Amino acid sequence: MKYFVLTENREEIFELDKSSDSLYVSHGGSRYRVDVSKNQFKPYIHLLIDNRSYLLSTSVKGDLINVETLERAYQFEVIGEKKKELERLGLRKKKAVRKKDIHAPMPGLIVQIQVETGQEVERGQGVVIIEAMKMENELKAAESGVVKEVLVGKGQKVDQNDILVVIE
Repeated sequence: MKYFVLTENREEIFELDKSSDSLYVSHGGSRYRVDVSKNQFKPYIHLLIDNRSYLLSTSVKGDLINVETLERAYQFEVIGEKKKELERLGLRKKKAVRKKDIHAPMPGLIVQIQVETGQEVERGQGVVIIEAMKMENELKAAESGVVKEVLVGKGQKVDQNDILVVIE
């Protein structure tokens, strides 16, 4: 099955092929064997791609998928072939992807807020530190922008997917 992955400035095509024992993903002329397993590090998922290990968490809202690794956050719009054809025929409007907002990747406690309203942030800059499972995790800006609103305070408990900081 073919999937179209959209970000703010590009579209990429991924093909998924599930055989009886494995999942294969083709992208950019390469084919990868992918093994996915849930593990004791909930809510993280262990992803093994051609014998390289990745730990990530995901959340899905409609066609939008948020992916958080230990280093970075990503947001994609993922649509299948049928929705892509409807879009081509003008029967489905393309949505803008907002990957700038900082979401809580897991339930936790806000330890530190590193930005304030009106501040300019660069891609990869630390924005919030959240404590979860007795570990501190620094959440970083996925894209450059200006902090429009800080929705949490130091010491506040948050749930998974809560919006912490709005960046435009």
